[in-house]
Amino acid sequence: MVPTPKRKHKTLTIAEKCTILDSLKDGVSATSLACKYGVGKSTITDLKKNEQKLRSFIAKTEKGPGFRKTLKLPENPVLEEALFTWFLEQRRRHIPLSGEVVMEKARFFHKKLTGSDFSASRGWLDNFKKRHGKRQLKVSGEKVSSNTEAVQPFQEKFLNEIKEKNLCPEQIYNADESGLFWKVLPDKTLASSAETSAPGSKVSKERITFMPCANSTGNHKLPLLVVGKAKKPRSFGSVKLPVHYEGQRRAWVTRDIFLEWFRGHFVPEVKRHLKKMGLPQKALLLLDNAPGHPNAEDLTTEDGNFSVLYMPPNCTPLIQPMDQNVIQNVKINYKKKLLIQMFVQQEADEALTLHDVIKSVTIKDAIFSLAQCWDHVSSSLIEKSWKPLWPEKINSTEDRSEENDDFDVEDDLPLSILRNRGYTEETISTFLSMSEEENCTDPITDDEIITQITQENDESLAEDYFASNVKKITHSQAISSLNTCLEWAEENDLSLSEKMMLRNLRDKDFFWSINRTRQTKIDQFMTK
Repeated sequence: MVPTPKRKHKTLTIAEKCTILDSLKDGVSATSLACKYGVGKSTITDLKKNEQKLRSFIAKTEKGPGFRKTLKLPENPVLEEALFTWFLEQRRRHIPLSGEVVMEKARFFHKKLTGSDFSASRGWLDNFKKRHGKRQLKVSGEKVSSNTEAVQPFQEKFLNEIKEKNLCPEQIYNADESGLFWKVLPDKTLASSAETSAPGSKVSKERITFMPCANSTGNHKLPLLVVGKAKKPRSFGSVKLPVHYEGQRRAWVTRDIFLEWFRGHFVPEVKRHLKKMGLPQKALLLLDNAPGHPNAEDLTTEDGNFSVLYMPPNCTPLIQPMDQNVIQNVKINYKKKLLIQMFVQQEADEALTLHDVIKSVTIKDAIFSLAQCWDHVSSSLIEKSWKPLWPEKINSTEDRSEENDDFDVEDDLPLSILRNRGYTEETISTFLSMSEEENCTDPITDDEIITQITQENDESLAEDYFASNVKKITHSQAISSLNTCLEWAEENDLSLSEKMMLRNLRDKDFFWSINRTRQTKIDQFMTK
């Protein structure tokens, strides 16, 4: 008879355990689930018994199940809660934080809370980041310097303009310029453990400016306006470009270039689109207050059907549609195409160095790649980019799309995580709100954090800590302890209550697994 192979031990993740519990509720048998996940049936049964404990743990963790396999809490939950509260407060105020700063603050809070020192090693920092889903980001953009107070008045002005001119979303456009270093390679790379450094090449300063323009539905994307330093680069030859190209000695969009683009390209192309859609020949172009934009009077047609609306200063990062991931999407895809092009050329000719490949890339190659990246920007991404400025329009679109199941609405992950963690709506608003009230909120001090944690959360955190860190006693340890107890009992006279205690212990099902010799010793002792 061929022996049955021993099943390989497998440790389920918390996410898998939740999936199993959900399947059990749907009526799936424990036997089939055990076969599917490669565990014993007893494991599935134990999961069902501990479901409440598992669900409670997940509700109190920031990242939910994640990739964790155990329910172990941090060694010092009070310190963890204080540090996480401080972390959210600093990010609410847009203060950059490094690992060293977090470690130093952990030492400070530990000293304040316990009076003892704390090393806060790199290993502890890594575990802290994993528990709370923290990662390093490059500080970018100008959102911190933005004028949030001017957003709401402009939104009202924008909606009034739409209502007065009786415009629909197809007739409302936005354009925004951005610079691109079209020969720059990524400054980060994967490397082996043997490499101590990653040598790079000289950074190219060759720059162009491109300007995407589209309507609020994303159904009409105009060809890019691209401005380079040369009037007509030699690489162009007689090729028809997929963009509107202009030359300027600094590769900037000037007022003359913008005015020519508006009259010669924007108005005619929008008219063709509106005629095709069967809509009135009028449109509104939303712009920021960049120096290269002419006055509003110069960008208004004689009949007044085509006009522009300028946003207030320092509001671009907040409500400019093209600045809400659209331009960044184009740039990211362009860099990917540039890398692929270089790899292809090196594979075709191994004698070429990286410097040779970069040098061979022309502005014509960059323009064609840029145009392809703009074509690949989805209409749904452009439509979503209008949400900060025009939330009513996007919400109504989402309501309709939910009925038709043809539009995916992105979940607000950070808020859902905080709600699962048990924070109230008031606390979430205090930490993460980007409204006008945020700028008026006094910052939470370290002493206030310590007082809040010790008064409100100390008891519940301690309960969770002790519940999850109870030392498990093995079968052999229990038997050894019982033997010690019996030896002591034989040498000392026991009272009646102590005999009854041993009798109760003996009656437990656990001790029926002890061998016959030890059971006999207990019986002899109890009959004395």
